Amino acid sequence: EFRVSARNSAAVISEPAGPTFPVLCKDELVPASIKLDYNMKETMQFPAETTITLGTLIAGMPAPEVTWTKDNRPMVRSSRVDRVTTKRTSNTVIKDASRADSG
Repeated sequence: EFRVSARNSAAVISEPAGPTFPVLCKDELVPASIKLDYNMKETMQFPAETTITLGTLIAGMPAPEVTWTKDNRPMVRSSRVDRVTTKRTSNTVIKDASRADSG
């Protein structure tokens, strides 16, 4: 239970208010979900040696762990491949894309 009292500038303190009803704190569980960028639902073509950004919206509570894969293998960060994930988005950036990055 919680109680509250007040103190004014003359240092006079009120009697505490009556107790609150019980307060229950619990984690809200929300299943993980992914919403692909609209453009990722169709075949995308990019010129070679350009930078490609693949993006998605993510949601869930607790915050989900995001794993990007290519050909059923986790994508490894490198000087060319980077990933930026926030509470709501996850983006993979591929620099100097080549035909080998197709998938």
